Amino acid sequence: IIGPGASDLTLQGGSRAFPLRSGTINISGLTITGGNETGNGGGILLMGTSPSLNLADSVVTGNSAKEGGGISTRTSGSLTIVDSIISDNTATENGGGIASTGSGDLTIIDSVVTGNDSGQWGGGIRSAGAVTITGITLNGNTAVNDGAGISSIGTDSWALDDSTVDGNEAGRDGGGLHFIGTIDLAITDTTISANIADNNGGGLYVGGTISGLIVNSTVSGNIAGVNGGGLSLDGSADPTMMNTTVANNQAGGDGGRIANTGGSSSVGLANTLVAANLASSSGPDCIGSPD
Repeated sequence: IIGPGASDLTLQGGSRAFPLRSGTINISGLTITGGNETGNGGGILLMGTSPSLNLADSVVTGNSAKEGGGISTRTSGSLTIVDSIISDNTATENGGGIASTGSGDLTIIDSVVTGNDSGQWGGGIRSAGAVTITGITLNGNTAVNDGAGISSIGTDSWALDDSTVDGNEAGRDGGGLHFIGTIDLAITDTTISANIADNNGGGLYVGGTISGLIVNSTVSGNIAGVNGGGLSLDGSADPTMMNTTVANNQAGGDGGRIANTGGSSSVGLANTLVAANLASSSGPDCIGSPD
């Protein structure tokens, strides 16, 4: 399906705009809006025999569903989004903008995910499979529970590059990003700023047995109501920060910048600046022991 452009063609859904059941589907140059689904996928639902979707130069906005207010997939097919806007969608449960909770790969390039809301996890994005995200702006998303920007679970690789995660707000943990499981994490050349978590991890919450790198990035101006204004660690997570600045984050409890909130988790620091963070209780820059 090739439209003339997102500003020139709008598909208005009374229930779901696009149910996709099989094959590889290419959609470009249109706006999908007004889908209101009691199940999954208010705008687009990938279902059936593992369809794959390539979405480009499009807008998915103002849709609602139980899971995946904008787009939902629970299949093994891939979901690729390029040069698109996912905005102002709502999920009563997970993935206000996008819910990619099957085993298929999720790829997002040069896109904007903004103003989406979830009643549980993943205001902007909820993911479970392998994820590759490059050049996106993720801002102004909200989640009642965890991961207002992105909430990710699973056992696959997870990469975020050259992106901005800004101004997202979670009712529990992970204002910007929330990771649990056994994910191999890679965050590079990314700014994580001005996100808010009512509990732990204003910028990031990293739990489970997650390992990996945060490189050439900035974590600044994030706020946690309890611990870890910049980063909160739990479980046995052991990420490493390299060539990264972590500054001006705040926590209502411990660790304005980094807090180890439980388990045997740790963070490695290499050529990383940690400064000017604030905590109401102890450890304005770090609570626990970095490697």
